Amino acid sequence: MNEVNHALQRIASGAGTVFIGTVISMLFSFLSVAVIARFFSKAEYGVFSLALTILSVALVIATMGFQSSLPREVAFYREKEPSRIGSLILTVLALPFSALVVFSLKNNY
Repeated sequence: MNEVNHALQRIASGAGTVFIGTVISMLFSFLSVAVIARFFSKAEYGVFSLALTILSVALVIATMGFQSSLPREVAFYREKEPSRIGSLILTVLALPFSALVVFSLKNNY
């Protein structure tokens, strides 16, 4: 029973840390948008919002869903085959980079 309580305390502590980090991130996002809206014109703010939207979509495509699947896979392989964790992380890093290189070569950048 003591192990269960310890595990629950660790989970609660981690969840609290994530919650605080999320709130701080949202606060900084709100403040940055307020500052940008204050100092730029409507047209400049529109261009900024468009660029931020395009960047967000590109980020979703570039990460290929690895931000949600990698922690699960690492936890799985940590128990079953710890030797595969390095190759898993290398694959996650190499795939988006390879796509970037191919896309850059295709478009002559």
